[in-house]
Amino acid sequence: MNAENVLLGLGSFFGGTAGSLILARWLFSHLLHRDLEKYKAELQLKNELEMERLRSELRVAAHERETVFSRLHDRQAGVVAELYKLLIEARAAFTEFMRVLRLDDGSTEEERAHRAQDAFAAFQEYFRTHAIFLDESLCEKIDGALRLLWDKGMEFAAHAQLRERSFHRDLGDGQFKAWKELDTRLPEIQKDIEERFRTLLGVKDPQ
Repeated sequence: MNAENVLLGLGSFFGGTAGSLILARWLFSHLLHRDLEKYKAELQLKNELEMERLRSELRVAAHERETVFSRLHDRQAGVVAELYKLLIEARAAFTEFMRVLRLDDGSTEEERAHRAQDAFAAFQEYFRTHAIFLDESLCEKIDGALRLLWDKGMEFAAHAQLRERSFHRDLGDGQFKAWKELDTRLPEIQKDIEERFRTLLGVKDPQ
């Protein structure tokens, strides 16, 4: 038996008059309206709680993404700093090894060659094991610097060995040519790498 039937029954009990029926219907309408308002309020509260839960989950997810991005950027910055240091060290070692005219610093040619080899190996190994932190275009530029160091270093060493055996002046010119090409091209590549590093790190010149 529903609420309307109950009210109608009450109306009949109290005389079955038209007034009683009207009263019963008014009471039913009032109760129905009250229940509807209660349902709407409960539904609104439920929706608000659900929305707040979703907003909370989104804030947590956003914070997690920001944390991951921040850690990745910090790691990337560390890789960039170390690569740049190794590039500078390799350039200095090769420049010293390949310089035809130099002041006597007490080091032998073999020692300078070993320093250049060690600097190249350190630069290459670190790059190979950390290239995942760099975009493809930047990797190509660094790989270009490595190839230039290797090619010109080998070219210089080959001319040096032949010169020791034959004492031909032209072979000395070959050494100078290898050094000169490295000295000309490597700074250009280094400048490109520096610009990419600054872009990667978000470092901009002041306006």
